[in-house]
Amino acid sequence: MHRRLTGSVLVTERDAGTHGIAGGPNRCVNGHLEAYLLEGRLPARRAACAPHAEPRPADRAGKAAAVRPTR
Repeated sequence: MHRRLTGSVLVTERDAGTHGIAGGPNRCVNGHLEAYLLEGRLPARRAACAPHAEPRPADRAGKAAAVRPTR
């Protein structure tokens, strides 16, 4: 789609798969989306964001459980 839309800029999240998503847990991706929607501002060129943090399972109290290193 990016190649077909003249003047478009591609924003990607590294290691995120092959589909588009916005409004999720990645602040970098959301920042580019908000800049465009609220101010009409595009990145100067293709932008690549670091992957978002993997979710952690919650314990019974609803708190994120600590991840223990494996030996």
